[in-house]
Amino acid sequence: MMSTDKSRETNTQNEILSQPHCWEECFKSLEDGQQLEEVGEHFNPDAEGLFIGCGSSYYVAQAAAASWTLITGMRAKAVPASEVLLFPDLVLAGGINYQPVLISRSGNTTEVLQAAEYLEVKRKIRTLAISCASHQPLDALSSFILHLL
Repeated sequence: MMSTDKSRETNTQNEILSQPHCWEECFKSLEDGQQLEEVGEHFNPDAEGLFIGCGSSYYVAQAAAASWTLITGMRAKAVPASEVLLFPDLVLAGGINYQPVLISRSGNTTEVLQAAEYLEVKRKIRTLAISCASHQPLDALSSFILHLL
């Protein structure tokens, strides 16, 4: 049993230590490609960012919302995907023009998929999805997708 615990510890440590390289590769991919420009052409620059995630992707959404505000000076907030589903009128309150950004590493997170469907179909709000996986259900539900493979 100790070897399994040690193996998990090593895998977790390797994943943590690989993060700087992963981030560097993602930023390089964005700089070299056209994804950001293509996505940027379709969004209202005055919209408030609404970053949505579930589990560890919710923590990414929190960091993204804070970074968005720091970098652009524009308002943004992060909410768990379940809040969009359980309390949509609170999340989307105030008549604010929101730009939802759905974050799912797998592109297959149930609550994020349901939030995408709710926003796109019932509320007619175009969404941007960010995922580490391509050809997943989130791709089909969102108006725009940004893959960070």
